[in-house]
Amino acid sequence: IFEAALQRAGSEANQTIYIGDNYYADIVGAQKVGIVPILIDRIGAFHEFNCLSIRSLFDLKALLPALSPSN
Repeated sequence: IFEAALQRAGSEANQTIYIGDNYYADIVGAQKVGIVPILIDRIGAFHEFNCLSIRSLFDLKALLPALSPSN
């Protein structure tokens, strides 16, 4: 499904982020095709997983500059 979404969007995996709230369905799937995943972990339940995470979409603004290709 991730590869189909990339193709439909006309985007490359290394230029794409995916935001999801389910580690196994969202994060693992995105990682398998090379997309940078960001986990929405509203209650801090997934701290043991090795991925970027935010508590809410409001936190995304602070994270985006670090994901810029110029960094």
